[in-house]
Formats: sequence, structure tokens, C-alpha cells
Amino acid sequence: QAGGGVMLMSKMLLSHLEVRSESAIINCRSIDGDGGGVFVEGGLVEVYDSNVTGCHAERYGGGFASYGMLTIVRSRLSDCMAGTAAGALDVADGALRLGRVDISNCAGA
Repeated sequence: QAGGGVMLMSKMLLSHLEVRSESAIINCRSIDGDGGGVFVEGGLVEVYDSNVTGCHAERYGGGFASYGMLTIVRSRLSDCMAGTAAGALDVADGALRLGRVDISNCAGA
């Protein structure tokens, strides 16, 4: 399944999820799908001042997999892995906005 840590699936554009204020998504795993840390399909996910560390996806996007709108600001993605591609971030369809994001030690197969 997708979204080892957090998943937002919606057909409504107004669906919204915020992760803020030094939140942490740590060592999450998507066993059969995408988005080890966070999976977005439709809607908007905003991540501010947070850490995503040690997350793993069997397919795409060890940290994040997005088919919606994803904003990440002043955050860190580290030690994330994906079995297919995009160790840190996979944006297959939608929009991505990054600002002051540190990505380190992430890998896709």
C-alpha cells in the first residue's frame, strides 16, 4: 500500500494536509507502493520546518510520492530510499514547490 507514514487521497482539490513546526516522519515504509513517508493523490500537502528521515518505498518516492500539489519549505529529507526511483521525492503528476530544503543521503535503485 502507498503512504507508509501519511496518505492524502482525495478527488477534491480543496483537500488539504499540513505538517508543521518541527514535526518528524521517521522510519516509515510503504511495503507495496509509493511514498514511504508521505503519499499524495489529489489535494494539497504543505510541509514546513519538518524532517523526513529513514523512510523507504518499494517503488517510487522514498520520502514523498505526489500526484497532487506538494509544498516543502525549510525542511530536511535524509536517508530515504526507493526500490525503483526517486529516493527523496517523486512527483509524477501535479505541482511541486521547494524552498530551503536539504536533501541528503537519499537513493533510488
